[in-house]
Amino acid sequence: MTNNKSKAVFPGSFDLVTLGHIDILKRGLSLFDSVVIAVLHNPAKQNAMFTVDERMEILREVTRDFRNVEVLTYNGLLAEFAQAQGISFILRGLRSETDAAYELPMAQNNRLISEGQKLETIMLVTDPAYARLSSSLVREIASLASKNFDLKTLKQLLPSVVIDKIEEKIRRELI
Repeated sequence: MTNNKSKAVFPGSFDLVTLGHIDILKRGLSLFDSVVIAVLHNPAKQNAMFTVDERMEILREVTRDFRNVEVLTYNGLLAEFAQAQGISFILRGLRSETDAAYELPMAQNNRLISEGQKLETIMLVTDPAYARLSSSLVREIASLASKNFDLKTLKQLLPSVVIDKIEEKIRRELI
């Protein structure tokens, strides 16, 4: 992709931000001039570990050394958000056939509803080191861990900033 001024949106709930997300972001930045990380505000999501504001703060901290990354929130249709931001590409990561089965119809519908803009979805195959990794699985491990569990063992799954934030949250809830 040598297209000047190309911009992609990397959407998700990002609860929790994993090293898999960061890998897709880094690889996306090699393809696009800039990437907007779009944190979905979904009031129906009841089991979130962090609020949307906390997730945005974490993402900004995790990506502070990355050039050309912006963290925003959105609700509603991704295609409408992308159009409002002047974005023509969606960046997604694929871990498995299950992800592909979910992402393909979404990509087709985003292209359909983006009308004249024709929003394109770029799907990157996840690095095998992160193929087993999901935010929900790590969130479950963190939420069920006893107070004696050392969250540092999750360092191969999560950025250290995220581990620190989980530990802070656990400490606050135990007090």
